[in-house]
Amino acid sequence: MTVPASATFPLPARPVRQARQLFIVANVFATAVFVALAIELGVARGAWPVTALGAVDALGNLLITTSLMRRIGYRRAEDVRAGFNLVVLGAVGWISHWHFLAWLFVPFATSLAGVPKAPGGGQRVAGILVGFAALALATGGGRTELAAFAGLSLFVYLLIRAHLDFAERMLAERDETLVALTRAQELALSRDRLASIGRLAAGIAHEINNPMCFVTANVDDLLADLRAEPALSPRLAPYRDEILPETQGGIARVNSIAGDLRRFARGEPAVFTDVDLSDEIAAAVRIARTQLRPRQTLDATIAPDLRVHGLARQLGQATLNLIGNALDAMADGGTVTVTLARRGDAIELVVADDGPGMSPEVQAHIFEPFFTTKAPGQGVGMGLAVVHGVVTAHRGQIEVDSAPGRGARFTIRLPA
Repeated sequence: MTVPASATFPLPARPVRQARQLFIVANVFATAVFVALAIELGVARGAWPVTALGAVDALGNLLITTSLMRRIGYRRAEDVRAGFNLVVLGAVGWISHWHFLAWLFVPFATSLAGVPKAPGGGQRVAGILVGFAALALATGGGRTELAAFAGLSLFVYLLIRAHLDFAERMLAERDETLVALTRAQELALSRDRLASIGRLAAGIAHEINNPMCFVTANVDDLLADLRAEPALSPRLAPYRDEILPETQGGIARVNSIAGDLRRFARGEPAVFTDVDLSDEIAAAVRIARTQLRPRQTLDATIAPDLRVHGLARQLGQATLNLIGNALDAMADGGTVTVTLARRGDAIELVVADDGPGMSPEVQAHIFEPFFTTKAPGQGVGMGLAVVHGVVTAHRGQIEVDSAPGRGARFTIRLPA
C-alpha cells in the first residue's frame, strides 16, 4: 500500500512528550546564552538585535512544538525547526561577529535537531553543520572556531544518542520483564486453580465411590438372585436379561471415571516407574468423553499391555491436553481419533482431529510457552508446552502434521 507524502498521522505519545521536555530545557539554555551575549555586546555592538532574535527563536520553537507539529507531522515539524534555528542563530552569529558565545549555538542547534530520535535526525544534523559552516565562512567566522565547535557538536550529538539508545534498551528490557512476570503470575494462578480443582475432583470422586460400592454390591446381588431363581416371573425376566446387566455396565463406567479422577488428581512422586500406558490412555479417553460437546465424537483404538518407563500422571495429562485442544478446535463439531500401538521399538500415540487445522506460521510456535490462538481468558498457552516437556522428559519425540482446512495430527513416539 502506498501512502501519499502529504498524509499525516497521530503522533506517538513518547516522542511528543520528549520534544516538549527538550523544548523547555533548550529554551532555558538558549535564554541564558542570549542574555550573556547581549550583555557582552552592549547596546552599541548589537545587544538589541540579538535580544530580538532570541525572542523570535523562543517564540518560533514554541509554535513549532505546540501547533505546527500536530498539523504537518513529527518529522516535517523537526525539519522546519532545524531550518528555522539555522537561520535565526546564523543571524545571531553574523550580528555578533561570531562572538565565542554565539558559537555555543552550533552544538545547541545540532542537539536540538537530532534529539529526541525523530526520523531523519542524522540528515538534519548534517544539514545544520554544513549550513553553519557556509554562513560562518561567508560572514567572517574563524575556521579554528568552526572546526572546534563542529567537532564538539558531533560529540554531543553522538553522546546523547548513545544515552538514548541505552535508555530505550533498558526500557524495552523492563517492559519484556514485566510481560514475563505478568504471564508467570497468570500461569501460577492458573496452576493454583487447577490444583484446587484437582483436589475438589478427588474429594468428589471419593464421596461418589463410597455409595457406589453399595450400589454395585446390591445390583450384583440382585442380579445373582434373579439368575438363581428357577421360576422367574415374565415381568422380571427383562431385568435379569437386559436392564440389570446394562445397569451394571453404567455402574462400572461411573466407578472407572471416579477411579480415574482420583488417580489423576492425587500427587505422584517424580520417580519413573514401569507404567501400563494402555491403561493410562484409556483412562484419559474416558475422562475426555465427559467433555464432549454437541456434534463431537471421540474414537479410540488402544492396543493392550503397552508398557513404558515413566510417570503415569504426566503421560495421562499430556494425552488429556492433546484431546482437549482438539475438542476446543472443533467448536462446530467433528471427530477426534486416538490411536495407541507399537511401531517397532517404539510406542506410538496419535491424536488426530478434523478441525480447521493450523498454518505453518502457527505450527512454528505451538510448543512455545504462553503462545495461544485462543481468545483471551480461554487459555494461557501452556498446554502444548507442557506436552512437549513431558515427551522430552520421557526421551520421546512429538510431531505435528497440519494444514488449514484439513485438521491436525499429533504423533508421540516413546521408547517401549
